[in-house]
Amino acid sequence: MPNRSFRFRVLAVLLLAAPLLGPTGWAQRRGEQPQIDPNLLNEDGVRATKQNRYEEAVEAFRKAYLAEPNQDKLVYNYFTSLVNYSIFLAENGNASAAIEACSQAISLVPREIIVASNLAIFFNNEAVKQLEQGDFNGAIQSIENSQEVVRRFQLRQAAEVIDRTHARIYLMQGREWFKKEDVKNALEAYDKCLRINPQEVEAYLDRSRIYWEQGAFKDAVTDLEEVLRIRGEGNSPNIEGLINRIKLYAQAAGQPITDQSEFFVLEMSGGDQPTESKIRRLLRDVRLRIARTFQINPQTEIHVKIDANQPLIRASEWIDRPAVDFYGESFSMGISGVDPESRDFREALTFNYVLTLLVNVGGREIPYWFAVGMAQYMISEESHLSIGDITSLLAAAENNLLLGTERLTWKNLENMNDTQTIRQANLESIGLVEHLAEILREEGLGTLLKAVRDGLDFNDALTDITNMTPEQIEEEWKNSL
Repeated sequence: MPNRSFRFRVLAVLLLAAPLLGPTGWAQRRGEQPQIDPNLLNEDGVRATKQNRYEEAVEAFRKAYLAEPNQDKLVYNYFTSLVNYSIFLAENGNASAAIEACSQAISLVPREIIVASNLAIFFNNEAVKQLEQGDFNGAIQSIENSQEVVRRFQLRQAAEVIDRTHARIYLMQGREWFKKEDVKNALEAYDKCLRINPQEVEAYLDRSRIYWEQGAFKDAVTDLEEVLRIRGEGNSPNIEGLINRIKLYAQAAGQPITDQSEFFVLEMSGGDQPTESKIRRLLRDVRLRIARTFQINPQTEIHVKIDANQPLIRASEWIDRPAVDFYGESFSMGISGVDPESRDFREALTFNYVLTLLVNVGGREIPYWFAVGMAQYMISEESHLSIGDITSLLAAAENNLLLGTERLTWKNLENMNDTQTIRQANLESIGLVEHLAEILREEGLGTLLKAVRDGLDFNDALTDITNMTPEQIEEEWKNSL
């Protein structure tokens, strides 16, 4: 891991304190009395830097730079003051301001992109330190700060190291949950670990143990087979022996591995075997996560068709599209030019799977708003409504232009070509489900889905569980905007 101590407080500014424009002086060169003397401002900046008053140093060097923007030494001093200030802010917990100061510095001297790498490494090392202290929330926040720097400055080389740290945090958090016998949260942590770093062998091993103890023998074997794939054939005889023992145990328990359904059938056209294996693993993990969250699986196998020659439609792009091609038996996706382990593909696969699963379980009688909203809700733990989206919905609510649950149906929307109305319908759907999730939490949503699976009318089931009609939930949501 890189050394945390990268405090390059740029003392070179102290060497540039002499007058910058020669003996004639700034005022004489201009032939007029100056209002701002960059030499004096430069001296102010040097003095502030010596006293660790980094914000004041930035302001002094900024003014000097604006007075003489073509002076290389002033550019250099302003740049280094911003770097110093960025480090100071980072060390004092103000990550967003630190990143912004770093961005300003690089805009002055673009070739010095290394200062952004150093900032990313600083946050990464903070995360490592917090992880060693058992502060998982702090570690996650620090590593997310590091990833923000990587994204902002496109630091591809640093991304790999930082992703490994991020995955490791969730691995250790999963183990902590497991020690506390909280299997559900342990599995979720291992899932997050593997979404970030699909090569984290220890997460597969830990997760396979839980599956084994739960009697999910096929899932345990699949995880162990993934370990073999990563390590290479013949390099893990103990794992091979364990797989054979699990298969024998499953056979003796009357649950032979070959009889256990994956609940999906994958059809891949135009792609190679490694890509298909990655997609199969990802699809399996999506299915398991949804099954664990809501205690529900498809009524019948879902056929997933992936075409390597067709473009990917990202989950975010569905906002402007009516979701009309879902009948519960299958869905199709393109993957041309997209890494199957990328966030875009994972989110699109999750969206398609959840939407198809809900129609599979509840039929086309399940409300459009619930199916589409849930599909968007499940692709990430973050809110899917931006400030602009909320403002748009608020304006529609104030002008009585919201469509409402009664009109948010498959029949009303499947032939619609009005992009603006479709977008509003989808935004409403997301907002309604996010509000419903706050009311019911995961357990309540699972209870609702199981009731629908067992044949109860959706609206009746929703009313039984929440003691509110869909219209009342809609009204409560509108009031919360």
